[in-house]
Amino acid sequence: MFHLAYRKKKITKETPLVMFEKLRGEYSSLLYSGKGGRYSYIGYEPFMLFQSKGGIQEISTISYDADGVTRDAQVCGGDALDVFKTIFDQLKCKMIEKDLPPFVGGAMGVMSYDFGLTLHNIPYDTTDDLEIPDMYYGFYDKAIAFDHEMKDLYFFGIGETKEQAQQIAEEVYRDGTKGLQYEQDIKRKSSSKRSKDLNMYLTKQDFVKKVVQIKKHLVEGDTYQVNFSHRFSYETTEDGWEIFKRLAEINPSPFSCYFEHPEFVIISSSPEKLVTVDGGIVETKPIKGTRPRGKTPAEDKANEKELLASKKDEAELTMIVDLMRNDLGMVCEPKSIKVLDHRAVEKYSHVMHTVTTIQGKLKKDKSLIDLVQAVFPGGSVTGAPKKRTMEIIAKLEDYHRDVYCGSAGYFSVSGSMAMNILIRTILYRFGEAIFHSGGGIVMDSDPEAEFDETLDKAQVLLEGLLGD
Repeated sequence: MFHLAYRKKKITKETPLVMFEKLRGEYSSLLYSGKGGRYSYIGYEPFMLFQSKGGIQEISTISYDADGVTRDAQVCGGDALDVFKTIFDQLKCKMIEKDLPPFVGGAMGVMSYDFGLTLHNIPYDTTDDLEIPDMYYGFYDKAIAFDHEMKDLYFFGIGETKEQAQQIAEEVYRDGTKGLQYEQDIKRKSSSKRSKDLNMYLTKQDFVKKVVQIKKHLVEGDTYQVNFSHRFSYETTEDGWEIFKRLAEINPSPFSCYFEHPEFVIISSSPEKLVTVDGGIVETKPIKGTRPRGKTPAEDKANEKELLASKKDEAELTMIVDLMRNDLGMVCEPKSIKVLDHRAVEKYSHVMHTVTTIQGKLKKDKSLIDLVQAVFPGGSVTGAPKKRTMEIIAKLEDYHRDVYCGSAGYFSVSGSMAMNILIRTILYRFGEAIFHSGGGIVMDSDPEAEFDETLDKAQVLLEGLLGD
C-alpha cells in the first residue's frame, strides 16, 4: 500500500502552460482545461510506462540521471486492459483526503480508436502506416494539479512510505516553482519552416461516393447513423509543443491535452468529454450537431438558432444519447441514470455544438476498467448501433484512425477517472502532422455539405499549424 503527500499554495501568476514548459521532457503529460474546465494536470518523469500494440504489452521501468532517461522494458501477452488493471491496482494508496482534485497521481495516457476495434472484436484491415501504440500510459508518482475555480495549486508525491511520499511532494514543489519565469511569453512565434500544401487523403468526389455507400446501409437498416472521417497531413519542422501552445490560444477547450513521447507527440484541443468518474458518479457528455461561428453577433445568433431548429441534428444527438444511456446501463445502477441539459449549445472559436449531459452511479461491483469496456469508444464518434456501425466504418475508411476518436485522460490512485474524446487532435511524428475530421451521416445528410463540415472542423487545426 502506497502513501500520498502533497503541498498546496494559492495560484498567483502560475499557469499550466508556463509550468509545463519548464518541466516537459520525455514521457511528460499535460491535461489542460483551456475553457470551461475546472482542473488542469501535469505529470512528469513517470516511473513506469505501459504500451500495448497488437496484443503485446510492453511494461518499462524508467530511471533518470545526469546522462538522461533509461528504460528497462519487459514484454508480455494477455489482455491489455487486464494487464493495465493489474499494474494500476498495485498503486492503491492509503486513505486519501476528501476535497482534493480528482487526479492526485497515477496513470495518464491515451487509448487509440483502433484499440476499441480490438475491444469489440471487430476485424479491420485499414492501413496502419504510423504503427503507434494502441494504448500508451505513463505512471506518475509526481503530479501537479491546478484548481482554476478555487485558485489552488497542488504538488503531489506518491511513495512506499509517508516519508518518501513527502520527499517526492517537496521535490515536485521545488521543480514546479523554482526559477519559474512568470513573465515568460508562451505564445508561439511564427515559423517559416513549413510546407505550403495540406495533403488530403480523400478527394471530395471519393468522400461523396463513400457517403452514398453509407446511405445504402442506412436504407437497409444496418445502422441509424455513421460517423465517417477522412485524413489530412501537413509537413512542418516545428516543435510539437509550439503547435500546441498556438492551438491552445486559438481554440481554448476544456479537454485539451499534450503527450510527449520520443517517437510521437499528441496535440489536442478537444471540446468533448467521453466519461468522468468522481466519488462514484459517472458523467458523459456526447456532442452532435455543428455550425460555424458567425462573423458578427447577429450571424452567430442566426447559426445557433439554425442549429437548435435542425431536426437532423436533434435526431443525431438523441440517438447517441440513447446509445450512451445503454452503455452506462451495463455498469451503473439502473435507476441512477439521468439526462441533463439536453441539447445545450457550447461555443468554441470556430464552431458551436449541441451537447447533452448524462449521469449515473457506478455499481459497487464494477471497476473503472469495466466502465471503459462499456463506453469506449464514444458513441458520438462511431454511430448507432455501435458495433455494427464500427464494422461499416472499418470497411469504408482507408487508414487507421490511431489517436483520432480515441481517448486521453487519467486513472487516479484516488479512484477517479477522466477520459476525453480525441477530436481536434494532431498526431505529430517525424516532421509530419496527421489529423482527421469527420461527422455523423444520417438519412437526411447532404454528402457535399457533410464534406464541407469536415473542412470547417479541420480549419482550427490547420490554423494551429500555419500560425501567422
